[in-house]
Amino acid sequence: MHARTAPLLVLCLLAAPLAARAQQPTNDTVKDRVMALLAAFEHVPSAEEFTSLGSGAQDVLVSVAKDEAQAPFVRGRAVWALQYFPNDATRTTIAALLACDDLDESIVERAVQALAFAFGQEALANVRGYLDDGRADVREAAARALGTIGGDEAVRILRRRLDREGNGAVRSAIEEEIRRVEGAGVSD
Repeated sequence: MHARTAPLLVLCLLAAPLAARAQQPTNDTVKDRVMALLAAFEHVPSAEEFTSLGSGAQDVLVSVAKDEAQAPFVRGRAVWALQYFPNDATRTTIAALLACDDLDESIVERAVQALAFAFGQEALANVRGYLDDGRADVREAAARALGTIGGDEAVRILRRRLDREGNGAVRSAIEEEIRRVEGAGVSD
């Protein structure tokens, strides 16, 4: 190694951690960015927009999802965005929310759908129970979630519910999801 490059190498090695820290958003910055994404009306935030903020984004989403002082719309979007972090913290947060008896219907819908997107077949047992919910919009969300999960078992569950579903919109959603899943199975 040349005598001139040694000091430059040492400087680069010392500067690398500082540069990395400078690129990492602070907790306040992450919170501000997540809140801006959740509040957006004309833009549907992507998975990349949330995940690019690092694990701190999930922490903020969990906090917002649990915060009863937040508007249901914002809490619902936080629950929906948790699907981009398919891990135990997400599963635990969604399960805790769904265990609340007085949870706003829109949050329940988003939670059921987020389970399907985040955990696929693993969420089948959790999602299927919402086909029997007393609220038609929740049953429709469950039907859509089962369609997202897909597979023979999801189709069987949907067909069983179709036989006894009285709401026209929910029946249409169930029929649509059955066709979609069965159509996807044909092309595989």
